[in-house]
Amino acid sequence: MPNWSCSRSWWFAIVLIGLVHVGCASRDRGVADMEQRILEELRRDGIPGPHNDSTSSAHEAPSAHSALPDAGPISLADLLALAEARNPALAAARSEVGIAAGQVWQAHLYPNPRLEVASDEVPFDSGFDNGITTVSMTQPIVLGDRLSAATDAAEAEKAASRAKLELRAREIFGEIAQLHARLLAIRQAQTLYDELAELGGRTLSMARTRFEARAAPETEVIRPQIELHQIDLARARLIKENDAALRQLELLLGGVEIDADRLAGEVTDNPPAIDLDAVATQVRQGHPALAMADREIAAAQARLERIGAERVPDLEVRAGAGYQGEIDEGIFEVGAGVTLPLWDNRQGDILAARFDLMRARHLREATQNDLLGRLAEVHGEYESARAQLATVRDQIVPAALRSFEQTQEAYRGGRAVFLELLDAQRTVTEARATLIELGGAAAAARARMMQIVGSDLEQATETSTFESIQTQPLSGSEVVP
Repeated sequence: MPNWSCSRSWWFAIVLIGLVHVGCASRDRGVADMEQRILEELRRDGIPGPHNDSTSSAHEAPSAHSALPDAGPISLADLLALAEARNPALAAARSEVGIAAGQVWQAHLYPNPRLEVASDEVPFDSGFDNGITTVSMTQPIVLGDRLSAATDAAEAEKAASRAKLELRAREIFGEIAQLHARLLAIRQAQTLYDELAELGGRTLSMARTRFEARAAPETEVIRPQIELHQIDLARARLIKENDAALRQLELLLGGVEIDADRLAGEVTDNPPAIDLDAVATQVRQGHPALAMADREIAAAQARLERIGAERVPDLEVRAGAGYQGEIDEGIFEVGAGVTLPLWDNRQGDILAARFDLMRARHLREATQNDLLGRLAEVHGEYESARAQLATVRDQIVPAALRSFEQTQEAYRGGRAVFLELLDAQRTVTEARATLIELGGAAAAARARMMQIVGSDLEQATETSTFESIQTQPLSGSEVVP
């Protein structure tokens, strides 16, 4: 019968494996220290660490000043700080930086050794006691610059993820600025239409009094009624637009509710001129999308170099010790081996990496062209709104006011009929509403330009006096019978 009892070498192997486990536990403490250092470095850069359970908050504020003020006005800067802390898309982009940091750590780690226990030439009759039992360890020895190239590639990916975070932040901040401008324009339009509704109600009341006294035809009542209904429709539309814009803004802020009445700022009817060549230069020099494209080119180059370095095979060194039961004596063995790259020398991977590098360079050029094209389009919308604003502000509104005042004087003197006065009043109403609408369009276009250019937009803005759009009641707006 064969003897299946364990030999002394097997007991030695078990003890050795136990010592390896103890060493691994000690190594784990060093790994924990390294992880803590990496996480601390990420936190200094505003990247929160991973949560340990699913019940943890999905957002971790990068700044202690990310909450909205409890009272008083809410500035655009307050909204941007809140978005930085609460927006889930930004939180996901920050996590990508953490992923890249982990890949950098992984890339520089050396290959693990392989521990093996084996028994050879074991007789059936006497069992393991007369066989050859060895405990050996095989360690790959990295030749060439594979680890260095892998680390460089991971660092390039990490830099690209940081540029992607900056790009995502600029896109989200631009969307918030556009919604902020939209809400300000809606608020000023609501103020205007509230005044017009009050004026329309007084006009309708006076028209009814004249009609009931048989001093005017029914037409003078119908016309104010129609205009009042149109004002009510415009007010209802503004309420819907305000609710939609506010909801979009709250979603970008991570679901935080916002009181639109507390938003600080006003839409101007005199926006400054912006030099297109200057902002285009700023885009070429510092846009995060171009920075990310540059990082992608560097990452593609690093991946190509990493694959080239991986063509050099690792040298596997093997050393072991054991016991030969037949001669009752300890033995040792050594060896080395290497994989011969006869058939697979990564030729296909290298060709693919070269195309990947070429693609990254073309994408960089395409990204720049897309940014400049969008900038030219938005700048055209902005300048068009500015030109129309200047015409409405300097010519149409003053002319409409003069026409209204003159018609009102003529009506008082009996030289104009009531419907002529209503027409003049409607002309002023439409001019003032157009002024606010164009001011909002200019503000939205400016916010989209800031989304492309960033805060450097102010450097390309010509000095101009900012004046809010006037929403005060019309001088002498009450119709006198």
